[in-house]
Amino acid sequence: MNNYNILVRDDELNDLIDTVDKVSNLVLGHGRGHTMFVVNTVEYILSNLGYDSHNIELGKIAALLHDIGNLTGFSDHAEKSAEMSEYFLDKTTLTGYDKRMIMQAIRDHSTGEEVDTAFGAALLIADQADYKKDRLLKETADKWYNNILEIEAAEVIVDNGKIFINRIVTDNYCETTMVKNKEVLDIPFLGTQYLECGLEIKTKSS
Repeated sequence: MNNYNILVRDDELNDLIDTVDKVSNLVLGHGRGHTMFVVNTVEYILSNLGYDSHNIELGKIAALLHDIGNLTGFSDHAEKSAEMSEYFLDKTTLTGYDKRMIMQAIRDHSTGEEVDTAFGAALLIADQADYKKDRLLKETADKWYNNILEIEAAEVIVDNGKIFINRIVTDNYCETTMVKNKEVLDIPFLGTQYLECGLEIKTKSS
């Protein structure tokens, strides 16, 4: 059994992932739905850019663990997730170096300030691509969050070495509102810069 399968079948970790949205008082979901979107998207990006199975597995593990720190709230959740991940990584047969690189990718996934691996770069892109209405956990008066309600779906496409983030949106979607949250644009670009490929964020009418 590979190390990703060890963790994805771990009852303790699965309970934790399923609990995050229920107790964290977040506006955007960071539990099962978001986690598996990021896992699958990291795998897709790395596979289609020609990375080997080891890098893909490390990326999937980082994605699986990247938001468990939201259990106690969003503030400093990347650092908390990295710290909490060590316990689960110790259940695997990964080397100490691989564990440290996974923890670094998790620690960096909200800022992209210290991208150090291809799978860490893919994690940045996948995490920031997942803005869509089914992630909203509660109503809010904030215009930026309300605008996410107008995003029907999100997808990541790799084509000829370039990455496209496509958002399927309603006629009420406002691009100006979306880009006011600067990280939505900046963080995925930091990932593609590390991977030395282009990035285009596009919208399509639903």
